[in-house]
Amino acid sequence: MKQFTLFAIINVIVGGKMRNIIFIIIVSISFFATLNVDADTTYIKGKMTDTNVALRRTSNNDLDRIKYDENSTVTLSDPETFEIIGETGNYFKINVQYKGIYYTGYIPTKYSKKVATYTVKSQTVNEILALGFNETYAYKLAVLKTIYPKWTFIPYETNLDFNDVVDKQANPVNKNLINSSNKSLYSTEDGSLKADGTFQKYDNGSWYAASRQTIGYYLDPRNFFNEGHIFMFETLQYNKSAHDKARPAVQEVLRATFMDPKTSFYKKAFACKDGYQICVDDINKQINKDYLDIFSDAGNIHDVNPVHLSTRVYQEQGLKGSSSIISGNGYNGKHIGYFNHFNVAASGNGAGTIISGALSSAENRGWNSPYASIVGGAEFIRKWYIGVGQDTVYFQKFDVVDPASYSHQYMQNVTAPYSEGYFSYTAYERGDVMNEAYTFKIPIYKNMPAYTTLGIEGSDDANLSSLNVTGCSLMPTFSSSAVSYTCNVTNDISSVKISATSTSKSATIKGTGTVNIPSSENNFEIIVTSAVGNSKSYNLKIIKVNKEELTPDDIISKLQINNNSGVLSGFNIGTNAAELVNNIKSLFPSSSVTIDSNKKIATETKLTVKNKGTKTYTLLIYGDNNGDGLVDILDLLTVQKHILGSKKLTNNYYKASDTNKDGTVDILDLLTIQKHILGTGKIFQ
Repeated sequence: MKQFTLFAIINVIVGGKMRNIIFIIIVSISFFATLNVDADTTYIKGKMTDTNVALRRTSNNDLDRIKYDENSTVTLSDPETFEIIGETGNYFKINVQYKGIYYTGYIPTKYSKKVATYTVKSQTVNEILALGFNETYAYKLAVLKTIYPKWTFIPYETNLDFNDVVDKQANPVNKNLINSSNKSLYSTEDGSLKADGTFQKYDNGSWYAASRQTIGYYLDPRNFFNEGHIFMFETLQYNKSAHDKARPAVQEVLRATFMDPKTSFYKKAFACKDGYQICVDDINKQINKDYLDIFSDAGNIHDVNPVHLSTRVYQEQGLKGSSSIISGNGYNGKHIGYFNHFNVAASGNGAGTIISGALSSAENRGWNSPYASIVGGAEFIRKWYIGVGQDTVYFQKFDVVDPASYSHQYMQNVTAPYSEGYFSYTAYERGDVMNEAYTFKIPIYKNMPAYTTLGIEGSDDANLSSLNVTGCSLMPTFSSSAVSYTCNVTNDISSVKISATSTSKSATIKGTGTVNIPSSENNFEIIVTSAVGNSKSYNLKIIKVNKEELTPDDIISKLQINNNSGVLSGFNIGTNAAELVNNIKSLFPSSSVTIDSNKKIATETKLTVKNKGTKTYTLLIYGDNNGDGLVDILDLLTVQKHILGSKKLTNNYYKASDTNKDGTVDILDLLTIQKHILGTGKIFQ
């Protein structure tokens, strides 16, 4: 009797409280079931009938809602579908995927409905296995085949090792980016986590490098075998039997967007250029077209699924389409009258670079109207992606088609296939064309893990976010990627305390605590072990020296002053500058100390220390963003102007305004300063 293990659905609320994590893990374990291929099973499909409905943790407490991070609730909307695994009173108990993570919870029956009960036959499972899919693929694909008999699944053997692909996709760190407030999804590798503990921002400032765990999850096709996201594997060539009926689906994509089909406009025709365009005799001819017609033309002319084309533009330009890349107004007086709806060549750091690159590409290709942009863009996608085998949204993101280069990738957004697949699904569902003969090409890798997850139990992060030794300044300055450090203490010190923090809450650390330093040179190893078991070692050498041999950084460290790459903090508000100088000189008589203030320490005050080298430090007082050493109404108004965008804070004044030290100046910092001024709260330095 053949048996196979059902692909595990792991439900973890990232960043949730411990009781929540334990509950979800218990629920998740119940999904590790061994199914008999020779036995039929039952699948009950449910569907949302309303929007923005919170998923509950229990059926007896309407307010006990499941969170996908510290502050946000899992909310489901029509036409989301899910598996019903039980019914209690006025609630369905369901399994559902939300923002990539699978959850088990309860949804009110008044906002949802039971669509149908299906029998997933063992014969169907075995047919999927016979196609070449392994046991971890078969059952979920069999469920979809049972619901939609016309669908076809094609296995694509990449002949690539799964972990090797993850390594290739994680290098360089900006190859895969994510736009999320969930920091557990961010990479902490070299170049992504900065020395000050903040994460490097990319593109327009709201994107971060995705972690290896995050990349692995979105790379693993088995995580997306459900109605909402299977369309990331739909083949993108024009499928006549299916796409001739797809016009209602395209209309659903465009509805209520800047491309709404009800909106018609006149476009200026265009001449041939470099083989990208449709030739017309009269380039001044005016043709009446709306976006629905344009996508139909583009799909038919260039043999591309029009639903894919419309969802790709939606993905790139958003609901309102307000980008100057498609306004026709150009940028900085250049490229006026050109459009680039697919954001071809729109990449780089900073909005100006992104916009200029996209509009320059549009001008070079002669895309002088929305029609030219979309029809020409369809040819670009057909020629450079679909035509070379990257004929699914998944393959356009992950370049694993033979020969895999890992570089010919349409987008940096690691979640793009997930969201684009869902756009296509909603279009097909609302257009009532889900039952057509769609074809899905699904990749298979060698040495795939049993499962992948976005939850903390699947984290392979073994980096440190901080490493400190009492009275000892690390050389070089700490960064998560550097693993070897030295620091100096004076000869009279017999022990120090080593402390460290891991970038992942699920990692464990060995080698910290109070340690003896009996010798002139003392070596220590700090070992970080991730949740999945891989380890990383940080090596620390502590050297005993005479006071005269201490560097300025050593002196600052022994004074227990916070030193962040030469920016010092931790002073009480109102500390006298002369007192600080005298304190340093009394403790370290061999040192020479000067400061550029004879009053209070303030943000941007300069302190120079000379002792086996000379170094000038910049001082910082949290809350003081105008450099007067006070925290008052003027600082409050400065933060308010920054938030409103009328006057932006920069450099150390920005850091000083980040009173809760979360890397962002926002309303929370404004409230902290307000409470400090009113005496109802305190800014901790």
